[in-house]
Amino acid sequence: MKSALWQLLSGSIHLMYLKGGSYYCDLVQKCSTTEHKDFIIIERDLKRSKIKIEYFQASNPHLQVSLGRVLKACTLHKSYCPNMLTIAMALLMFLEEEEAFYVLAALSTKYPEYFQREPESSTEDTKKFSTLLTTKISNHFKNNRIDVTSIAISWFLCLYIDKIPWEATLRVMDCFIAEGPNILIQMGATILNRQEAELLKLNNTDSVRQFMSMVQFDCGDLLKEYPNNIFFQRPNLLNIPNIPNILKEKLKINF
Repeated sequence: MKSALWQLLSGSIHLMYLKGGSYYCDLVQKCSTTEHKDFIIIERDLKRSKIKIEYFQASNPHLQVSLGRVLKACTLHKSYCPNMLTIAMALLMFLEEEEAFYVLAALSTKYPEYFQREPESSTEDTKKFSTLLTTKISNHFKNNRIDVTSIAISWFLCLYIDKIPWEATLRVMDCFIAEGPNILIQMGATILNRQEAELLKLNNTDSVRQFMSMVQFDCGDLLKEYPNNIFFQRPNLLNIPNIPNILKEKLKINF
């Protein structure tokens, strides 16, 4: 069910229809006979992510090969940026290779600001994120010139994959694909606000970044922060009563 919803809500099925049935296979074939500077970067990123890939390969033994094909196809389709690798890994846990390509391609088209080689450090989303921090944290960061934006962007771009418990990450992905970036902003503020006491003891950006990289999150506690979000409170999407309404609004179709 999750794979079907991701494809429907991301718009990937529409993209697949527009491009035709052989589009992905044609791109993969073209990759095998094309030299592209980003292919070298992709191979480098795959090697750098070896440990992470091995972790995910327990569920998908062909992950590295599929990852390479999906990322190179995305390069020829539009462009490649490093955060695509982590997101593609998560998609391949639930989707077939071609399906993962189309979801990734659709998301990069809908939210191009999250799929740039050089992401903007002062987007509207990061500004909105700063307004959700507690007054104490906000003032402390301002007084100590702590760059919370750079920390937030690193979370946003990878959709919190590897940053919070896997179960919570999947809820973030559900919500991002269905409703857009607001969940990324809200989750980031939640994570920082829950660590207020410790953050007020830190006086520079590097110490905050290091501290947040070591924080252990309780999935249940994170989910409780979103009592009105159906994706966070109903782990089985089959049981969500108003999913048809979400799909109807997104896809303009009748059920």
